[in-house]
Amino acid sequence: MPDLILLQKSTRKNKRYMIKFKNPTLTLHFGSLGANTFIDNATDDTRDNYLKRHSVNEDWSFINPGSLSAYLLWNTKDIKKNIEIYKELFGITIERGAIKI
Repeated sequence: MPDLILLQKSTRKNKRYMIKFKNPTLTLHFGSLGANTFIDNATDDTRDNYLKRHSVNEDWSFINPGSLSAYLLWNTKDIKKNIEIYKELFGITIERGAIKI
């Protein structure tokens, strides 16, 4: 069961968020900086088109940038709810103070 130790704005200039896990150690950057996502009030059609377009080339069945974007940015309009859903799907433990967004 991975432990989420940090979710914050990305340190990469073209990415929106960065997430760090321990056990195993993993750092992933995801989401295009400046993109209008479902959590930013993109329309249902925009959401559906994003998911259809990306489902062809991405595997959302494990922790990776694609699944992070699909579940955290495009699942519901509430990012806190999306984090909880992702946590349950992948059996993630979130350390206190890890969420900084």
